[in-house]
Amino acid sequence: MATIPTFEELLLEVHQSLGLKFEQKDKNKLSRLEKPLADHLERVDALLGEIFTALGLEGMARFKAMDDVLEWSAFDKSVELDTWTYVADRRQILWHLFGHSYAPALGRRLAFWTLHERLDTGMPGGRFWFLPGAREDAGARRLIMPVAQVVDWLRDLLGAPMEQARVGLGGKAAQERQQRIDDARKDIDVYASMARELDNWRQGRLPHASTIEKYFPDDAKLEFKGTLRPTPDLPLPERLQGAINFVKAKGLDAEALRDEIPITEVGRLEAILAYQASDADAQRFVELTEERWSAPSMATIRRRLIIARMVQDGYRRLGRFLLGEDFDEHCADPVRNKVLQLVELFKVGYNLTIQAAKESDDPQEQDVWFDSRLTPWDKEGIFLAIAPSRRETGARELSELLSRAFAAMHPGGPLDDLVGHDEASAKCIAERELRRIIACEKEREAVQSCIASLAWGSPFRKLQQQTEYWVVYQVAPSPELPVRIREMACVRARELARTPSEALGAIVLHLHALFHCDRADRPKEMRQQVEQLLALAESNPAYGEWGAVLLNYKAKHHLAINEFEAARESFNAALQACHARSYGPVRGEIARDAFALLVERPPVGFSLGNYEGYMRNMLAFGALSLDDERKLPTLEDTACVVSEYFWENQYAPYPGEPVEEPLARKHTEAIIGTDTMEIILRADWDGLDAWMGRNADLRDKRLRHVRGETVLMTWLGGLYQCRTTKHLHPQIGPIEEVAPIANALERNLREAALRVVKKWPKLINLADFKKQTPLLLAARNGDAAMVAVLLEAGADAEWLDVRGNSAMDLALASGISLCVDALSYWKRGIIQEFSK
Repeated sequence: MATIPTFEELLLEVHQSLGLKFEQKDKNKLSRLEKPLADHLERVDALLGEIFTALGLEGMARFKAMDDVLEWSAFDKSVELDTWTYVADRRQILWHLFGHSYAPALGRRLAFWTLHERLDTGMPGGRFWFLPGAREDAGARRLIMPVAQVVDWLRDLLGAPMEQARVGLGGKAAQERQQRIDDARKDIDVYASMARELDNWRQGRLPHASTIEKYFPDDAKLEFKGTLRPTPDLPLPERLQGAINFVKAKGLDAEALRDEIPITEVGRLEAILAYQASDADAQRFVELTEERWSAPSMATIRRRLIIARMVQDGYRRLGRFLLGEDFDEHCADPVRNKVLQLVELFKVGYNLTIQAAKESDDPQEQDVWFDSRLTPWDKEGIFLAIAPSRRETGARELSELLSRAFAAMHPGGPLDDLVGHDEASAKCIAERELRRIIACEKEREAVQSCIASLAWGSPFRKLQQQTEYWVVYQVAPSPELPVRIREMACVRARELARTPSEALGAIVLHLHALFHCDRADRPKEMRQQVEQLLALAESNPAYGEWGAVLLNYKAKHHLAINEFEAARESFNAALQACHARSYGPVRGEIARDAFALLVERPPVGFSLGNYEGYMRNMLAFGALSLDDERKLPTLEDTACVVSEYFWENQYAPYPGEPVEEPLARKHTEAIIGTDTMEIILRADWDGLDAWMGRNADLRDKRLRHVRGETVLMTWLGGLYQCRTTKHLHPQIGPIEEVAPIANALERNLREAALRVVKKWPKLINLADFKKQTPLLLAARNGDAAMVAVLLEAGADAEWLDVRGNSAMDLALASGISLCVDALSYWKRGIIQEFSK
């Protein structure tokens, strides 16, 4: 059992492979969404910043990288939110995600970055130097690691073995250390030690990021004797001869040069080396050769080594995780070393993107060319994530593909080949994919045909004629079918189930049909049906596969019989079960329902700030979106949203069960009900005094709803709403009729609030759910007179709301100078003077 890695988990893996430090405790909290939202966002931003800095990305390169990362993460999140992992293990999940998404998408993204700004100028341009590469070793093909390739590149530019060219490593710090050793007359060679360590890197040891910085500081002085000096002032024939002589002196023929510079077409290099090429090809060859064998800066060397270290560490850790003890990192056989199949998928994404850019400068034409080079089965399979023709639907289609694949897996099972290593294996994979696509298309047609036929009558007979579980399984949740027929389809799916897991899937669909139909369509015996289905599920040996979903329906069942505490426990258990498997969008829905129940039936000692975790899960799993201004909603606003959702959508007792009312309804009706508003509108102050006597329990408490308002806050809010909505009076009715009533209500609400301040002073400093007190509300609205009254009555002028605003901050923002003056007088201890 396992979940799909979150974006945060992937960032942490990259961060680790770069050799950067991150505390394990914080790592767990970040990936499990257990850090406060502000801290979480700050830490993710810092992670990205540290990664970009380590990779040497600055300015526009960093901006472009961030843009691409965010775009890809949105796609990845879409896939995550629609994918179910069932009993697939982490190894199987990662294998398919890397193959179908991560590897090809990374190749395509890196190609876009390269087209925008070369990231590896001076490195071998005909091969992927930062990936494990195959070389002949004693007659056998073995892989050389990325760090070794960078060390070899460096040795080639130095023009001598590292033990001979070592002086200058470590810069001034190494010189000073060597001087101290020499002064102490010790027989230690600092430079020889560093040269040996570089040789260890070449043999496979992974360098520490700090050691790379130590060996190649900016003040290191290395003599590059193996470079080609640029000669832009010489005529082309002389430059060409110099470049050809240089590569021949290094023993490089056309075949070897294809690995060094990006001129890979057969025959082009041969013609250049024979002085038979066009001037354009000759010019290109000279420029590429001078670039390839140019002297690098220390920053460039560090960057190359850091990138190589990142890939090498990631390659090793992924290989060990996927293949266990069978992993041989130097094995060049993609059948035994399956990680090489992911490397090949990366290369396809990269190479096709680069070639498409050579074919046309028009992005749309590039996409058409790229898409034309993918086989039809690859566009509906392994390359769904990068096929331009699937840009709008790729995430959804990939989620469906992965979910079906995971549903058929058994933990510990073998990893299917994703890429062929020869013609026979490629043909085998193509045939497998074509069979899958044909079967999916037939299934889709069967589902559509079944749904259409059911609408014409005899649903039971027609469902009995269906013999394929997955067809009926997809028919059952069809919203266009009546609830009765959907229930029949669920029963038929259960009859066709071949495994306990499939039987549970049918039960889940039946529960969904019952709980998500219109309330008027709910059967009278719904409670008994649900109890029977839940009992069947709990006796099923595959219960754990569907644990979160079934616990969610168990919570809904408790809620439908007004067992609020049991419902809360089941919702929380369901949310916890989501850490074991991915259930598509269900995790966000569970978090929303759990939060809604919490705010409407809060436990003893309830404090909203302690329950941000629900909102975090809602945001991360699709149940909560950014607001209209693309900003994150606040916890307080989210609580209001789920409060409304609870009563409008979530809370629906079974037929015949009593319906509970909101805890604050009685008090809300007392405060703003018709009778109370009539008293205020008539200025019946004796009647208001009597009202206060009848409702004395409100003199020192908030209302029992999520906003946490008091009588005073409610009437002040009404007063200021009257003031700010005067422009709407003509829409209500004739202005001569509406205005007198509205003005009287505004005037009398002020008087009512003043009487509450006088008689119920404990309400003056009671804040609502946004930590807003009556004083802050008055200051926000520029009500200088009310501010003065509240200050005289003992309001706390230093109180801060949830955003950290004081009364003075809000008064200044209101633009009302008298309001600012009132607070200033209070600070000087002469508020009485202001009141006069």
